[in-house]
Amino acid sequence: MVGNYLYPVYIAKTLGADGTVMGLADAIDAVGAVLGGCIIPLMLGRIGPFRTVLFTVCAYTAGTILIAIFPAVLLFLALDVILGWGNAGSRVARNTIMMNEVPNEFMGRVNSFFSAIGMLLRISLIGLFARTVSYTGASFSLLVMGGLLLIACIGVLISRSLFARNVPALSKTS
Repeated sequence: MVGNYLYPVYIAKTLGADGTVMGLADAIDAVGAVLGGCIIPLMLGRIGPFRTVLFTVCAYTAGTILIAIFPAVLLFLALDVILGWGNAGSRVARNTIMMNEVPNEFMGRVNSFFSAIGMLLRISLIGLFARTVSYTGASFSLLVMGGLLLIACIGVLISRSLFARNVPALSKTS
């Protein structure tokens, strides 16, 4: 959702490109998501859901940071495949973990909790970037988003370590 706000500003102001690039970016993002739909089930079976989440979140993070640091239309379009793949893949893998690990009687509450936190974070970031992007530029906002995603990658790593220690059977399965 934050990307839906920042990418058009980034394309228009930073890259100086027109609507054609925005249309291509949306199509390429969709191709990345479809690739995620094909590849993620294989990754889930091969390396497990926790490592898949970590890998896809890290891929999305790297793509976001590279886009912010190196403003170029071709690089943006090329990395948009990774952004689509990482976004779709992390959602599929995260939902797989929830379905496998959260008991059915708690699923609604856990899902609602994560949805509420996610919505609060999205609203806060969109509000922040809407106020600051005209002063700092979209690249800086993307870099801030990349930094937050980097913190999320560390959070995934730490939570996996803590979760595996508390549930010994998981350290054998993934």
